Amino acid sequence: MSNDPQKVPENPFSALLDPSQAFRGPKTDAEFEPMDTESTQNSVDMANLEEKQDDVGKEAQERLAVNQFVEEVFLITLDTEKRPNRVEHLVFLEELSGSCRDQSWLEWDQLDQALFERLLIQSPAKFLFKTSIGPDSPSLMKQAVENRILFYLFDCFLRLQRKSGNFAQYPQHIASAQSLIVNNAKTCLTNPEIFNDQKTHLQWIELFKERNDYMGGDELLKFLLLVADELEKDGDEGADVIKKILDAIRYKCDKEVSLFSPDLLLYIEIIGFFTRSKYLAETLLKFSTPRDPNNGKEWENTLLGVLLSKSCIPLMETGPFEFFERPSRYLQQEHDITQNNIWQAMARIHQRMSDVFLSLLKLGPGIRHRLLFWIGDCLRANSGKAKEWAEMTPFLYASDGFLVNLNAVLLKLCKPFAAPQSPKLLKVDYRYAASAPKSRSQAQQMSVHLQDLQKETCFISLDNRPEPTDVEFNFLTECFFMAHRCFYMGFNRLQSRFFKINQNLHRLEVAYRDLSQQRGESDSVVANMKERFDAGMSMFLSIKAALLEPQTLQAALDLHVASTTWLSNLASGNSIDAFNPISFPLSAQSPDYLGYVPEFILYNIADTLVFLQRFHENSIEDCGLHLDHLMTFLLIFMGHRSRLKNPHLRASLAEALAALLPHHPDVQRGRSNHLIPHFHRERIFNKHVHVEFLAASVIEVFVGIEMTGSGVAFEQKFNYRHPMYVVLDYIWEIEVHRKALTRLAVYTEEHMEDPTPPLFLRFINLLMNDAIYLLDEALSYMSQMKHNQRARDTGEWEQLPPDQRGERENSHRHMAMLARFHNIMSNETIHQFEVITRHIKSIFSHPMIVDRIANMLNYFLLHLVGPKRRDLKVKDADSFEFKPRQLVADICQVYLNLGDDKSFCSAISRDGRSYSRNLFPQAEEVLVRIGRPGCMISDFHALHEKVISLADSQEADEEAFADAPEEFIDPIMGMLMSDPVTLPSSGVIVERATIARHLLSDQSDPFNRSPLNMEMIRPNLELKQRIEAWKQSIRSSKH
Repeated sequence: MSNDPQKVPENPFSALLDPSQAFRGPKTDAEFEPMDTESTQNSVDMANLEEKQDDVGKEAQERLAVNQFVEEVFLITLDTEKRPNRVEHLVFLEELSGSCRDQSWLEWDQLDQALFERLLIQSPAKFLFKTSIGPDSPSLMKQAVENRILFYLFDCFLRLQRKSGNFAQYPQHIASAQSLIVNNAKTCLTNPEIFNDQKTHLQWIELFKERNDYMGGDELLKFLLLVADELEKDGDEGADVIKKILDAIRYKCDKEVSLFSPDLLLYIEIIGFFTRSKYLAETLLKFSTPRDPNNGKEWENTLLGVLLSKSCIPLMETGPFEFFERPSRYLQQEHDITQNNIWQAMARIHQRMSDVFLSLLKLGPGIRHRLLFWIGDCLRANSGKAKEWAEMTPFLYASDGFLVNLNAVLLKLCKPFAAPQSPKLLKVDYRYAASAPKSRSQAQQMSVHLQDLQKETCFISLDNRPEPTDVEFNFLTECFFMAHRCFYMGFNRLQSRFFKINQNLHRLEVAYRDLSQQRGESDSVVANMKERFDAGMSMFLSIKAALLEPQTLQAALDLHVASTTWLSNLASGNSIDAFNPISFPLSAQSPDYLGYVPEFILYNIADTLVFLQRFHENSIEDCGLHLDHLMTFLLIFMGHRSRLKNPHLRASLAEALAALLPHHPDVQRGRSNHLIPHFHRERIFNKHVHVEFLAASVIEVFVGIEMTGSGVAFEQKFNYRHPMYVVLDYIWEIEVHRKALTRLAVYTEEHMEDPTPPLFLRFINLLMNDAIYLLDEALSYMSQMKHNQRARDTGEWEQLPPDQRGERENSHRHMAMLARFHNIMSNETIHQFEVITRHIKSIFSHPMIVDRIANMLNYFLLHLVGPKRRDLKVKDADSFEFKPRQLVADICQVYLNLGDDKSFCSAISRDGRSYSRNLFPQAEEVLVRIGRPGCMISDFHALHEKVISLADSQEADEEAFADAPEEFIDPIMGMLMSDPVTLPSSGVIVERATIARHLLSDQSDPFNRSPLNMEMIRPNLELKQRIEAWKQSIRSSKH
């Protein structure tokens, strides 16, 4: 290179490279010399020359800086010479270098062309040169040869951000370079065919996965947001690029990711990126809306749906099972570890997805409407999931795992107001479920994104329910109803399915045990049954893990307890603008508010309490003082038909009440709960402010079950009553409840012949109906079981063809199940009589009841201690819950409880069907054999002698009155009347006690079915006098 100053413009770096001209620095004082005039002129010329040289130097310095800037940011060069203080490795731009001849630096206006050439290079490593003297930098070398366009551009962006301080004097270049990088990134996404058809939309995803947890995480988000801004400017073309990226994410999440996959949370984080701008969020929600929004299953196949569908619950009953496969091969400890791992994974998903939803909600009203419509439309399309027949058509609806996860997200959104009597709860508008917008725009205007709720059955029926129109509902209201709706379709339905699987497994276990004992473990049928049991257990454990995830379970319980306070406030009759104390008894008039509230909210609360009592009991006790709200809620809706019309639902509340018991026998039957505290549960049954109304509420529900209609299976009514027996058995031992029940009995005795039978009288009547039916059926089943066991033991079944033998075995197992059910219920019913008669006696001596209770006891005692008792002796009676010893003891104790009353003892001996003089001695023998206390046996013997004495007197009367005139005989019972009455419509004359018993169950004339009650019947005093006169004449003639 020449040192001639005139040559400087040809090489802008010459002033910097020539030692005689470049950057000499300021002169010292010693360098300045005096100048004459000629010298002055020479000095002026020299000054001009130096100024010109300074200008050239500045230009060269700037060009050098620009070249350095480009090399350090873009890792490209036109100069392959090694020099100190250069970037270690640079990619040589061969084409640009050729067009620039001897130019070895990059001008700013060449950057666009240079970058484009770099992006087109397929193998940058072929053009890599070491351009610095010093050690290599592997990371920088890797960045220099990066051939993935989007990665390379982001690395350029990242270097630009980090080195911009070194070039602060060129802000316009920094901004221009950033714009160039971003625009090229947009171009490579919209026109990947230009760049050797690189899959740039996949690079976008991989870039996020690889670099987001890197130190450049913030810069990555900034980079991608800038690119998104440019895509937004491209309209539909840009939107197509984003949809292409989202579709690739959806595919990967659907096909490559499971619950435990490390990439799952990363993909959710990627989706979180799309909540950083309204444009991205809108594109995301549009993409996540199925083509057919009415197809429930399609919502699960969207991007948001795929992420929410990751669960431990298998899609099919038969698998495949990702977890708990072949559970019989592993220890319980290993299952617990798996369950804990599942819980951790689910909790992370729920938190991350709730963050996504919350971020979307914060992006303004437009995006909030879109998201709420997404949730509402999804729930509406899957509303059939809550129906019983949904199990038969799983392909129509989203999976259980999807709905459980969506509900977990909604529960987290409810957290700000999910507290008992929270002031925010008062903002929940009860009218929401009655809204029926006529159009999408009206729905948005009213903020009713969850539609069709107006079709749901509500707590009560209103003849004219005004439909809210000119109203805009708040977010809390929508969140409240969406969470409950989703819970009903997801958790609630899954809980029901879980209980059925549990029951089926129990039956299968019994069948497997019986069959393996007969045929051995090696039998193919037995082996197949074991496989089925293992598959069932895998499903059971998987669903159990999903339902018991601690954070979601607690969030659900929090919402339900909060909901009870909201519902109680609506039902109280108080102002709903504040939570005021509730006074009992409630007014007879029900507030119209309840005509707007869907029943599924109440089902959610009741079913969750039952589930927790069976599988997570300690969470109920952990509610602490909040249990008071639950008890108030149950007292309001369980015992007041004016607040809740549906008897099925009130029966479900009775089961929920049983779930609050400190010692639930169903739980203790399966496991010991002595380590679980029960202070708060005992407290609410003893000291709740309105606890005195509990007994009446339970009996009200018990009686109300008869109003469920003929369409309900008879057995279902007893399933409803089972938890009520459990509650009654517990509260009889508590003084406040015992006094309340006694008051009911006293009131009943005073109003036995009221037009509407008193509550306790209807209860006693139904209890007798139940006892007669259940124990009769149970004894019949046990007799059949005895016959089947004898046939099987003698080898009779073995001689049958295999198909017939299998049919007999299946029938036997089904009968065993029925026998067990009827035994359990009959044991409880008879025990209730023993408990009641222990404390309440006189009502059972009333003419309306006494004969019936005596006849019932005689009938059962005869079957249990008489000659036919041998027909009931079966093998393994405990497996059928057949407890004849306890039944005999309870029945005999009922006799003793009522034995002081003469009318009861007389009724015993009047029973000509079951009573005989040797019945009680036979019972005494059994009492001795089963080891009952001697005092009980002696008291029973004394009762026997008392009944015999009365029987002698009665037999004499019966013999004397045997030829009574036909008009004196009751046409229903065939007995001599003592208090005849005339039925008003049919004119038939019957015994008062006979028709009174009939009207307890059927308020109609038994002879013509016309309406009838006790107030309508007319005493027939004339006939009564004639009967008495005739009886007196017969007695006189005998003496």
